[in-house]
Amino acid sequence: MPPTTQIRIRRDTAANFTSANPTLALGEIAFETDTRNFKVGDGTTAWTSLAYATGYRGNAAAPISNTVVGDGAGAALQSGGVNNTIIGYQAGERINTGDNNVAVGLQALYSTTGGTNNCAVGLFALQQNAASQNTGIGNFAHQFCSSGADNVAVGYTALRNAAGGNQNTAIGVNAGSLRGTGSDTNTACTSSLFIGHDARPSGNSESNQVVIAGTAGRGNGSDTTTIGNSNTTGTFIPGGNLTVQGGAITAQGGFIGTPIQRVTGFYGLLDDSYFAGVTGSISAANARGICYCPTNDRIYVGEQATGGAVRVIRPSDNTVVATIASVGSGNQLCYCPTNNRIYHTSYATSKVTVINPETNAIVTTITTNMAGCIGICYSPVNDRIYVGNYTNSDVTIITPSTNTVDVQDIPVGSLPNSITYCPSNNQLYVPNESSDNVSVIDVATSAVVATINVGNQPIGSAYSPLTDRIYVANNLDGDITVIDPATNATDGADIGTSSNPSHIAFNPRTGRIYVSYGVTTARTTVVDAAARKVMQNVTTGIGREIAYCPSNQRMYTTHTVGNLVRVLT
Repeated sequence: MPPTTQIRIRRDTAANFTSANPTLALGEIAFETDTRNFKVGDGTTAWTSLAYATGYRGNAAAPISNTVVGDGAGAALQSGGVNNTIIGYQAGERINTGDNNVAVGLQALYSTTGGTNNCAVGLFALQQNAASQNTGIGNFAHQFCSSGADNVAVGYTALRNAAGGNQNTAIGVNAGSLRGTGSDTNTACTSSLFIGHDARPSGNSESNQVVIAGTAGRGNGSDTTTIGNSNTTGTFIPGGNLTVQGGAITAQGGFIGTPIQRVTGFYGLLDDSYFAGVTGSISAANARGICYCPTNDRIYVGEQATGGAVRVIRPSDNTVVATIASVGSGNQLCYCPTNNRIYHTSYATSKVTVINPETNAIVTTITTNMAGCIGICYSPVNDRIYVGNYTNSDVTIITPSTNTVDVQDIPVGSLPNSITYCPSNNQLYVPNESSDNVSVIDVATSAVVATINVGNQPIGSAYSPLTDRIYVANNLDGDITVIDPATNATDGADIGTSSNPSHIAFNPRTGRIYVSYGVTTARTTVVDAAARKVMQNVTTGIGREIAYCPSNQRMYTTHTVGNLVRVLT
């Protein structure tokens, strides 16, 4: 057999090495048999002054399931502490019986003894933690946690001062570390969420508080949610409804009024001091149809003129920034959020033009089943466009993903005009001018489920989430019929207006409905939907369609007589 070579290094117990205090030769290795640490000599430094070559200085009884690297790291580990990962100078130094902890960084998880399932990554992260199920990621993250449990802090100094709070989550630099508007610390908030740079509660020891802001968001006390900061000018929820259950909406720093107590829909706030007024006019030949596009913050106006065109208005300065030609003499428009397209009806050409708002170019033209189309509406519950055919007295269904028409139209009353979607029952309301009634269509079955008799020559319709009611303008009666969607029956007496009301729109800022007059009356009427009374008449000219713009909180009315668009406060 070949000779066997065995290399053995210098070895002894830590106590014996300390007592003898030898000076190791340059490159000489010496191993402590009881601590499993070793040193490498430099030829000049005595043992007690020589640093260990590895940082692990733990107890020899510690189970091998622990991973420890760093001077002083895991030094107190005993047989009860298992599955810990400890890396860094004095990281997890006092863990003795704690299990399943992760500590990475100088003095990360330094004070934990028997805590379990903690994760600390960063300089002094969870340094004073004495509990379990805490996570601190970032330098000084949740540093002073002494008794709180089930907390998550991500970001430099996030939740740094919270000593006793439980079940908090803080994400962002300094998130949840301070409280109020000064330098007072947050030490005891519970069950709260803070997202954003320096997002913080309003006070100490509060609970169930949510604060979300880009920076410097300030909470409003226990059981509240704050989105934005003092510089926030608007909060938008694109592509869906806002649902409020069990409470009201109030406003601070904006328009303030009576809280609205409805539980479904998109809400504004009533303000008894509010009065509308005309703030500007924009030229548009025979302006009629109008809608707002949220993806590019533009207003689209269809011109009821030969050939037809669509004017694109920038609401920040009420300037026409584009003109889309050859769309047909326009009637009504609507926006579809699922494919980001504008749909424009033309009674004169019996077609629907589809416009891409990113390029303001025509995507396609739909003519199948269209016959004198006027009214148009989007249904979010089934992602369909509904078009009222004035000539054929039916409703055509368009699938936005393909811009194709469903095979079967829905018969309604005679001469359908506008179409309104109701989110509280997922049904469509179609006023029929000639038959003096409203056809109710269930979008799930594409069938008429009710026919409601209203006034003489109904034209326009609108839904108010404030009252959960449908409002229908009876042109020849000079009033508005109110429909309860829960029963699909008229609700109380009609609301009297000026003669010949034509179209209606809801203003989510004020909680009121706006009424235009398409033939004889040169004004717009503002109606308190809840009180069912006329609040104001604004001289605007003979109007047609009305739309609300959320980016500047203005109402826009079109005027075929006068060739313009009015802007109302």
